[in-house]
Amino acid sequence: MDLIQRCAAGDQAAAHILHDEHSSALFRLAYLLLQNVQDAEEATQDTFVYAFSHLSQFDPVRGSLAAWLKVILVSRCRALLRRRRWGWLSLQSLLEGGHDVPDEQASHHPEQWLEQSAVQEVVWQALQRLPHKSREALILRYYGELHFDELAQALKCSVSTAKSRVMYGLARLAELLDRETVMALGFEVSP
Repeated sequence: MDLIQRCAAGDQAAAHILHDEHSSALFRLAYLLLQNVQDAEEATQDTFVYAFSHLSQFDPVRGSLAAWLKVILVSRCRALLRRRRWGWLSLQSLLEGGHDVPDEQASHHPEQWLEQSAVQEVVWQALQRLPHKSREALILRYYGELHFDELAQALKCSVSTAKSRVMYGLARLAELLDRETVMALGFEVSP
């Protein structure tokens, strides 16, 4: 019997293992989307509560457990944003202000994701200037590592719409970034 089946059968040890395997990545993604530690904790917890009570709906043929959890997380994050109507803040300024993201696993530290280099700061600031739908699509695609079909499911749109949002977001980012930054990121720049 695999871990998911054991968890669905009420095995608390299996639930703890699944939680431990996925909580850091989900929290980090929630933090990137919500930019608030308490909201990210709430969204992550709500994700596990929903997932554990709806494990029968998980279909491994449609995608991985990690992707299914990310789709649930996006829904929880959106609900929090609708309730709170908070604007987006700069993750970099939160980190600089001492609001570090707690994480026990060294491989999941936000500092490793968004190193405090000049290039990444410029990219992050440009990302903040994108329309919400494009920004959300780019964060989920590149930080959340969702495939386009999973992205479409998370965004509640078609795969072609998900691809369009990512492509539009990338194009807008390229317009916002200066030539040197784009070249430093490894993209070709026409003269």
